[in-house]
Amino acid sequence: MERTLQRALAQWRTCRCEQLALNIDSLHEHLLRSAWLPRIEDELARPQNSRREVALPKLAKSALTSLIISLPPPTSDRFGPHLDAMRAFPPDPRVAQALRTALEFEENLAAPKYRHVWRRVFATLASIGDPRARSWLPSLVQSQRGGTTASRRWLVTQAAELCGALPLAQPSNVAPLDLPPVKPLESLSEEERLVTADWLSSYGDPRGEFLVLQHKRELLPLERQREGELVRRWAKSWLGPLARAIRTDGLRFEKGVVVECRLSGDRAAEFTNHSTWRSVRSIDLRSLQWNVSLPRVTAFLAAPAMAGLREVRGMSTAILGAVIGQRMPWRLESLEVLGYGALEPQLLEWMPWFSQLEEYVMNGQRWRRERDGWKN
Repeated sequence: MERTLQRALAQWRTCRCEQLALNIDSLHEHLLRSAWLPRIEDELARPQNSRREVALPKLAKSALTSLIISLPPPTSDRFGPHLDAMRAFPPDPRVAQALRTALEFEENLAAPKYRHVWRRVFATLASIGDPRARSWLPSLVQSQRGGTTASRRWLVTQAAELCGALPLAQPSNVAPLDLPPVKPLESLSEEERLVTADWLSSYGDPRGEFLVLQHKRELLPLERQREGELVRRWAKSWLGPLARAIRTDGLRFEKGVVVECRLSGDRAAEFTNHSTWRSVRSIDLRSLQWNVSLPRVTAFLAAPAMAGLREVRGMSTAILGAVIGQRMPWRLESLEVLGYGALEPQLLEWMPWFSQLEEYVMNGQRWRRERDGWKN
């Protein structure tokens, strides 16, 4: 598969085909996530005293791959020199996608002090020539805040000029790749995650360090501080597309996977089958109080991937009314409802997913289930 990726990259130098770029992105992601699985299984099958260091695939040893993985945020002083280093390599659409991901997580780059950042971004995108930037760059720059009207106008104008100079997507006979599914981190055992951490750390991926910290029983104060820094810096990157549906405040990891989160809107329904939901035990729906599509939210909450859910906070009475008669995969232990009036827990006990509830909160009133019934 690594040879397939190298052939695709060589073809990119002569063919700016959108499907070819998508194939390169898919191969890159698949290799990074799956190359270590056979090595993990091989190492775990060995006696403990004969374990060997997990070998790195060629892709992970690539200098450009290391630069892509370790791309600092656009607000960092290291961001510009980092882009200069990536431009020294042949054009690669993976760099464009890495830039897109980094920029999408920033919203206040319209100020004049960031013009040098954008100049380097535009120069890098121009050298890569990825036609897909025509579709995402204009909306991205228009969403930037801060600065003045003149600085925002400059940013939009420069982006429009770049898009006009980018090549159009060339038609070709490149077919989409049919790649096998990759085993997600959520389904790995604790030992497999630790081997994965060693592999990730060996080529500079910060999630390796994070996994090691998360598997320690107790953290020293400096280690706990470092753990928080890693979450603040990399959480959105680790969430991938889910970053559009999950807020970073209220986000909690255990053993490297998300166990508690707060939705930022009903876009979570677009990722109903995402593997991340399998590990989530607590979810906050507080942001879904207004202008929410109840069918979308109901379908999301009823998805099999939500079977591990044990706590729901900030559920509106409208959402409660929508799910009250639905068959849910979860058995809640704690529920918080927001709305007017008071709905006593005894009125909800007939629901199958309410049978294991131990705590119920509505409008500040708290009930706990005891042997002789509910106590307020």
